[in-house]
Amino acid sequence: MAQLKTRRLGRTGWQVTTLGLGGQASIQWTADGVDPIAIIEKAYRLGINYIDTSNVYGPSQANFGEAFRKLGLSPAAGNYDAQARGKIYIASKTHIRTGRRPGG
Repeated sequence: MAQLKTRRLGRTGWQVTTLGLGGQASIQWTADGVDPIAIIEKAYRLGINYIDTSNVYGPSQANFGEAFRKLGLSPAAGNYDAQARGKIYIASKTHIRTGRRPGG
């Protein structure tokens, strides 16, 4: 199997795959017969290490959480592998901010 290409992510120093897994579409809106956990597991096994999700993508974050527990990438899992988890970059956005700016 060919190695996925990586690039440095901005000034972070992280090397991320040029192909990422977004948390919308099949991870958010699962069609009949499509298992979002299987999609995440396959992407991980293929070497994809850049993941994008958001709190407004419905069950996207919960699906990633379940897959991460199965893969040993969650500290809450008994099979946790900190070294493997440290190789995954998760970008997460927010839609609604509830905090106020100082003085605002």
